[in-house]
Amino acid sequence: MLQTSQRSPRATAYRPAPLTIQTLGAFRCTIGVTPITAAQWRSQRACELFLLLINSDGYSLSREYVSDLLWPNHLGDAASNNLRVVLHRMRSALEPSAYATPIVQADHYSITLNFPAGSTIDSDEFRHAISAARRCTDARTALPHLRRACDTYNGLYLANLPLSEWAITLRAQYAADYADAVVRLGTILRTLNLHTELIERMWRALDIDAGITDAHQLLSDAYTATGHHDSQARVTATMRALVQPTLSATAASSSARIYPRALTS
Repeated sequence: MLQTSQRSPRATAYRPAPLTIQTLGAFRCTIGVTPITAAQWRSQRACELFLLLINSDGYSLSREYVSDLLWPNHLGDAASNNLRVVLHRMRSALEPSAYATPIVQADHYSITLNFPAGSTIDSDEFRHAISAARRCTDARTALPHLRRACDTYNGLYLANLPLSEWAITLRAQYAADYADAVVRLGTILRTLNLHTELIERMWRALDIDAGITDAHQLLSDAYTATGHHDSQARVTATMRALVQPTLSATAASSSARIYPRALTS
């Protein structure tokens, strides 16, 4: 979870607005209600530095690590100069006004983000919910954590940004964690005969990732249990088409859109 430092009364008087950071789906970062635009980031590297920091322990990284990751072919002063420029751009985007306690704190060795109170990062919330659900062996105890994880996941990690290698790995991990969570959630809802919620959640899951095969089966089961046999037959037919080895990846990724949504009830 986000950790915020204690501030003196003077610092509190100049406290910046909280940040809301969305990384699951399209990347967005807002200060209060004001979004940080691409023009304000000024460069892809400034945004990438920010993303690296929010995925690090304590939201802190060494300058050396950042330089090696962002500019592996630059040495010495060249990498240091690049980092100095990118750090300035990131600070300008995150701190449009002078704050008593800055969000970006840097010294000769490290760079750290000190988030204002009330800030949120969706990937943090997702990971914590997934971890909490995995610690629960009882279905009813796991249920709220699984709901929170599935509600937080809105699509592929950084879906609107070009990805570096480190981000590709995270995208795959989050997608796999979501698929596991949504299937476990659906299985629990089926056991509890919560078919209306099951149908709604499986539709959302398939809109996000039509390749979650077990979500098709859970949706089919829910329609059967509620007597919507025409809908069940259509879901089954689409599910069979999805598993055909000749089906192209493009067709698979858009398959959720061929469902007749009018049949949902």
